[in-house]
Amino acid sequence: MMQRREPKNNRARRALKKMEPKIAENAKATLILKGNKSSDVVNHVLTDMYMMKKPHAVKFWKKNDFYPFENAKNLEFLGFKNDTSLFCFGNHQKKRPNNIIFGRFFDWQLLDMLELGVTKYDPMQISKGIGYQEGNKPMMCFMGSHFQTNTELQRIQNIFLDFFRGKEVKNINLAGLDRLIAVTAQPPSKKEIDPNSAAAFKLLFRHYAVVYKKSTTGGSLPTVDLKPIGPMIDFEVRRTKLADIENYRRACVIPKNVANAGKMGKNISKDDMSNTRGQIHVGETDLSKLALRKFKAHKMAKKRERAEANADPDVDLDASAAEAQPKKKKKVVEEAPMEDADLAKPKLRMKKDSSERTLFAKAARKKKTKGIM
Repeated sequence: MMQRREPKNNRARRALKKMEPKIAENAKATLILKGNKSSDVVNHVLTDMYMMKKPHAVKFWKKNDFYPFENAKNLEFLGFKNDTSLFCFGNHQKKRPNNIIFGRFFDWQLLDMLELGVTKYDPMQISKGIGYQEGNKPMMCFMGSHFQTNTELQRIQNIFLDFFRGKEVKNINLAGLDRLIAVTAQPPSKKEIDPNSAAAFKLLFRHYAVVYKKSTTGGSLPTVDLKPIGPMIDFEVRRTKLADIENYRRACVIPKNVANAGKMGKNISKDDMSNTRGQIHVGETDLSKLALRKFKAHKMAKKRERAEANADPDVDLDASAAEAQPKKKKKVVEEAPMEDADLAKPKLRMKKDSSERTLFAKAARKKKTKGIM
């Protein structure tokens, strides 16, 4: 751990105050340096990383005689001196050729380190009309299911995102999305994979330029084409030195002012597509006050309830219900007065049907038999 001296004058105090934590942090700068021994591949990789990180990068051209995995004091001092939160260190050894180390600091102390070996390398080649603007944020794409299942690869993914994310912005213009960084996790062949270790994994690092063309379908959105501009690097994971859970959580703490800034209010939030959504709490509805269709049976039931509530024994519920029902008026038919001519006319008797005759005959026979008996 690096020991800090107390400032002796106001100028040093102001300089230290600028380096203190802020609510809105500056863009993370990167320190790029090489070790005591390096190769042409290492030098070209460091130069390409410097070009991709500009203007938030500081590069040292001289050699440095230390190794981050053995002693990190010198690295912490250089990071504090140059106000850089990230670093990229390159060296070359017989045991570990073409070695690249990515890492980051928290509170000017070493937090994470990732050691990768370069097995294949194609340098950056930017042609006329195809490239990217310096300082633009790149799009990141991580391919492979192991980034979700392997714990060390998840932390490696977080290191790459922190390394290339650039400055934090609220809005992004579509024209500013002019490059893409794709990282593919390739597991080792003929070997059992440890879900908690990324050793022997290969990381295929690709850098593309985004070219917008006119839409072929006639829509407003343009057609996107990817052009490889390099660097194209095949890494192999060698060693990792990751922070423990306590320090990692302490480094991920968000200030309350920043955390509460995105809240719209009570029961109001925003989804992943920045759409405002509100939650409404409706109270209980009184169903007895609903305007429903009134039936006679309901009226009778209400009258019975009222009578029971009054507890009057003289009240006849059936009689009251009968009184409640409207009485039908009988139609009164007035008979016309008969005249004398109508009374004088003889009444004609209608002929009976054959069925009636048989009934009368049977009744007469029964009377005769009773008389004989």
